[in-house]
Amino acid sequence: MTSRPPVLAPLLPELPAWMDRARCVEHDPELWHPERGQSPIPAKRICGDCEVKTACARHALANPGLAGVYGGLTERERGQMRRRARERRERAS
Repeated sequence: MTSRPPVLAPLLPELPAWMDRARCVEHDPELWHPERGQSPIPAKRICGDCEVKTACARHALANPGLAGVYGGLTERERGQMRRRARERRERAS
């Protein structure tokens, strides 16, 4: 049986194949959902060495409703990236 990242398993019934190689499967899911005042750095460190970090970050950027750290990015960081991309598109049009 294949392990699925516990962070995403409850959210997506059909998970992309790359998730089987995610390092988060080896850790407590709570690590990717730090409470107010807790640091996301431990999760980000684990993501930093993950072979699917880029795919995970792209997935999270394409799905704005996802909470927590994905691909080494917090919700806030992903929101900032989306806003900058939107502003670039607006300037280009």
